[in-house]
Amino acid sequence: MGGAAAPCVPAPANGCLIDNNLAANGTPAGSGKSGYSFAATPGGAAATGFNFYTTATPLANTTGTKAYCAADDGVVRTQAAGTITLVASYNACLGLNPMNN
Repeated sequence: MGGAAAPCVPAPANGCLIDNNLAANGTPAGSGKSGYSFAATPGGAAATGFNFYTTATPLANTTGTKAYCAADDGVVRTQAAGTITLVASYNACLGLNPMNN
């Protein structure tokens, strides 16, 4: 979604759709951003249809009080307050309640 270069140059492997810092999950890569760890996970198969889900999980209970996810339906969902564990799968994400506006 992002790219390795700064500024990002669109290519087949990276669309430069989001900030590189978010795409790499922080600077240095994998260290998180704004107190959360971010991930995008592809899934599915050609026969059943491809899917994906994204997650945002607090790095600690001092940086966030809930974990979030969104699936390919575009709905942001949240775990109950105080639950800061990673949403483990596509189906687990779909089973959570949508975030209130």
